[in-house]
Amino acid sequence: QHTQMKLKDAVKKEKWKEIFTLLAEKPYIADLKQADFAKNMFKHLKSPKNAENAAQALCTLVENGDATHCNYLVENGVVAAFEEVDVSRWNGEGMRSLSFMLSTFKQKVPLVEFIGVSRLVADLIKHGTAPTQEHCVTLLSHLDKDVVATRECALKLSSSFPNMSDESLEPIMDYFTSLSVDEYVSRGVADVVMSMFAITKNTNIAYKASESVYNATYDKAWKEQRTYLCTVGRDPFLSRLKDNDPVIREIAANIIRNAGSFEVENMAAFASTEAFDIIVTSICDDSEDEYVRSASSYALWNMCACPIGANRAVKEGYVDKLVEFYNSITFETQLGGEKIKGPVVGVLTCIAFHCDDSYCETLRQKGLHELLHKNISSKEGLRQPVNSALGLARLIGHIENHPLLKADTSMFLMFKECYGYVRRGDPYHGAWFKEELLAPSLARLAVSDSNKELLKETDMVEVACDGFKVENMNLKVDEGIANLLSNMSFKYDLKKDFKCDCIGVLTSIAKDSKSEEARKAAEVALFQQQSTHSSKPSTSKPSSSSDKHVMISYPWAHQEQMLVIKDFLEKNGVKVWFDLDNMTGNTLDAMATAVEGASVVVLCLCREYKQSAACRLEGEYAHKLKKPIVPVKVDMSYDPDGWLGMMIGSSLYFDVSCSTSFENSCKGFLQELRKSMGTERGGGHQVKPPSSSMPFPTKSSTTTTATMSSSSSKGGNDEILAAIQSLITHVDKRFSELDAKLDRRMIEMQGRLEERLSALESATTKKKKSSIFKKK
Repeated sequence: QHTQMKLKDAVKKEKWKEIFTLLAEKPYIADLKQADFAKNMFKHLKSPKNAENAAQALCTLVENGDATHCNYLVENGVVAAFEEVDVSRWNGEGMRSLSFMLSTFKQKVPLVEFIGVSRLVADLIKHGTAPTQEHCVTLLSHLDKDVVATRECALKLSSSFPNMSDESLEPIMDYFTSLSVDEYVSRGVADVVMSMFAITKNTNIAYKASESVYNATYDKAWKEQRTYLCTVGRDPFLSRLKDNDPVIREIAANIIRNAGSFEVENMAAFASTEAFDIIVTSICDDSEDEYVRSASSYALWNMCACPIGANRAVKEGYVDKLVEFYNSITFETQLGGEKIKGPVVGVLTCIAFHCDDSYCETLRQKGLHELLHKNISSKEGLRQPVNSALGLARLIGHIENHPLLKADTSMFLMFKECYGYVRRGDPYHGAWFKEELLAPSLARLAVSDSNKELLKETDMVEVACDGFKVENMNLKVDEGIANLLSNMSFKYDLKKDFKCDCIGVLTSIAKDSKSEEARKAAEVALFQQQSTHSSKPSTSKPSSSSDKHVMISYPWAHQEQMLVIKDFLEKNGVKVWFDLDNMTGNTLDAMATAVEGASVVVLCLCREYKQSAACRLEGEYAHKLKKPIVPVKVDMSYDPDGWLGMMIGSSLYFDVSCSTSFENSCKGFLQELRKSMGTERGGGHQVKPPSSSMPFPTKSSTTTTATMSSSSSKGGNDEILAAIQSLITHVDKRFSELDAKLDRRMIEMQGRLEERLSALESATTKKKKSSIFKKK
């Protein structure tokens, strides 16, 4: 009773030292109840004035008491009150007491049930000193994981890392690594792991962090985690690529590799950063750690599997470094225990496959197509034969009668075999491939008329279309199949020449595909088949003098130049049909109407026009209707080949490759159009020059632009020299063309003179014989 009265008085008068002494003597539960101990401690914990004293009192009771004392605190709401405790302004001793109390408490009563305790532990770790943090870290595994692994608690934990010792960090890392990754991002675990990886100097902790990240990225289903790591969490990994410790650099490269394994946008997130430069340098640097070089090669492989990475590799000159490195090693060369040349083939293949069309010529000049061609005959997975073939198809598949493909069906047969493995879900040459890679490659090969025969010979159309259903396929497959059949439609009757329902496939794509490109390509093929193989002959409707117009047929890559020509013609009173202004309703119907009603068609000579099925349809339809065609050349480095070369023949073309060229040729161009339209005027007609306010490329070709872009940052002098060199090349080429024309004219004139002399000699001989007969 004496103790009970003393405790009640001390609690009532807030005599804290006396309270601590009495609690150390392990009071009875009845004494605590009589003193309203729980109620008063509950009140003091919420009070900034006495909260720390209350924490020390609780610590003393739990330390000296037993499970009954702990249950008393639980039953009277003291433990639940921890949810409202704010320890951010407590001194170190108060937080240490509370953390020690909790550490002791959990040995006597389970803490897992108390949400407030979990949040309080996170606060103590964030704000406490090292002893407090060490106590709290040991509590983590005894708390409710669903509570601790919330964004709130995780952020509190991650903000405390810079002030924590490795001894405290390691158990926290173990704890979060043990959590399920299903809610890795939403619960904030990603923030903890990335913060840990960003600041730790401890290799073991970095390994554990990387293991946690790997677990959250390797499964295809966990897209959210990878996207988060490649955007919000990107910077920590980038900073560690430059770490002094090669082990940390290797881990960072491997994380980048895994994070960018599936989604193009994730690959692009890293490819657009400094990581790209660091990774390439690491691969090609002989002084770099071999494990870092190996991990970097796989990371770069992923980063180049998107247009941003592939274009950077070409534009910034990294292809030269990679090719040089490729040639310096063999397929048996190992770095970090792995054969390194295979991944480098993968990098070069991805560059070729994913770069813009404007860079393909640059890669051909560097001989990349020849390098890849050497691997396609191999059956060894390390040599990446299928990937090499994919890159090769992109670089040279559209070129007519290319020596590396001419009359060689080996690559086509490999694609055919690969399709079978893909559809069975099996690896081919040790790797898994997708139809979304194969179908576009076949479409690219089908651009060339010479390859169309090889595709038909190897039944590739039937293989690609086998079992095709729009709703079951990736949009890239829709586009690949549609473009393949669209290109093949210009050489074959799709209904009669193939053993599959090509027309049915095209009809389903045109009707149901969600890809606009696929639908347009399918419509082109169907229109081409109908206009070419229909029993009804197509005839051109004669244009009346009132509705005569010029149709401009061009690929979208050169729209700006064509807009300049349109503006020039309209200023000079010529009615122009241009798709931006006149394309209404069904696209192909509008095109057909435009061609049929045109007095003359202006045709844009360039590689893009030759490779486009839609452009080919316009050009061949105009040619079929015997419309006058006036070619304009936007790329002086391109000589029309294939179907375009046959259609144009030796027709006079006008150079519009740059502003100066167009200004020089615009008068003759306008006269030729008026002559073809039958509206040519007599002398004295003034030609209004092209508008100077309209944008117009200053270089003569897209290829030149692409080739020179990597040196544009070196200064004005290099750019001027490159422009001069381009101009000299252009002038030399024009003189060569003029020389060839003069030679032909000389030969023709010489032949005519010889014929004339022969005829004169014959006539003279006959005259002489006639006079002799008369004399006789």
